[in-house]
Amino acid sequence: MIKHSIDVVKSAVEHLNTGQTPVLTFDQPLFALAKQIQWKWPEKYGDEKFVVMFGGLHIEMAALKTIGDWLESSGWAQALVQATAGMADSLHKASHVMRTRKAHQITAAALYILQHHAYDLACLKDNQTQMDLRPGVMRENRIVPSFVTGQQQWS
Repeated sequence: MIKHSIDVVKSAVEHLNTGQTPVLTFDQPLFALAKQIQWKWPEKYGDEKFVVMFGGLHIEMAALKTIGDWLESSGWAQALVQATAGMADSLHKASHVMRTRKAHQITAAALYILQHHAYDLACLKDNQTQMDLRPGVMRENRIVPSFVTGQQQWS
């Protein structure tokens, strides 16, 4: 079935955009089958003929798991245990994507707030006039459009 799907995609891409390499995304079990097809028939389905990759969900899960591995010994998971039940485990395993995403959003929001509090305290301690941190954020909005979403969520 996967082999037939690959053939259908190849003919559709060839018809619409001659010479373009088809890019196919699969969830994990089907990805394994597609790679086996590529290895078994490299002359027709090889890496030069098709790009086979994980779908978006599996890519996001891998990224979240990697971040969880980085944070594992930081103590942040223990802090989340006290703040919200059930999210700390999600930071490490990324088994529940929405819960893990929420845990990372809470983490980013908390760090954003702590950064501003630390800046305010540093300015008060040194008797300096506080500068607005927003021009830097506004500059990033022009450079990286997705920065706007983060600013609106965490301001």
